[in-house]
Amino acid sequence: MDNLQKQYFELLASQQFQEEELDYSVLDRHIAALNSSNIFSGSALSIFDLYRREHVYESEYHKKLFTDPQGEYAGVQIHPEDYMQVTKNGVAGMRHVFMHKKQNRYVKSNKLIREYRVLIHGVYKRITEETQILEMDNRGNVWLVLSIVNISPKSVAAIQSRLATDQFPDGRCLFSAGRLFRQGFDSFATRGRNPEVDREGLSEQRDRR
Repeated sequence: MDNLQKQYFELLASQQFQEEELDYSVLDRHIAALNSSNIFSGSALSIFDLYRREHVYESEYHKKLFTDPQGEYAGVQIHPEDYMQVTKNGVAGMRHVFMHKKQNRYVKSNKLIREYRVLIHGVYKRITEETQILEMDNRGNVWLVLSIVNISPKSVAAIQSRLATDQFPDGRCLFSAGRLFRQGFDSFATRGRNPEVDREGLSEQRDRR
């Protein structure tokens, strides 16, 4: 685990931000768009800022979902049996994106998917987390990342967390400047998947269209 944490912080440190170049009004527009959208009313949303290295937004549903039996916000607590694999997948996903962000103009259209168990109201439940880059800075650094969490309809059996990339050749599929770029966004999390494991331990799925 220590080695994984070292890799994680090394990846974060590999990005060189200039604070004066970051326009946080962009973040405000994303938050306004998420708060006003009905599409995500049943999803737990959060935005992670890779410059500040912290979550800069958590939706109200996110705060309500991850509470303890007393109703206090407890944050995302991953099942101990899934924690190591989730961490490995997180590091592998970051490395994959960071390696291709300059060569691939569609890198912001990539979607990372993980399934694992977390503690919800004192009970471990299986969730699906989908993450996508919201913003990159002018230097090509990954800046803001959106996480969308939904409770999985599947049983709470022991699982292997998985990570997938989903690239849309026609461009981004989330928010920009407070607007949806694609119509029919409800198909984002429901269309069929055909994972294919690559050498990095990632499950890669491509749009079938």
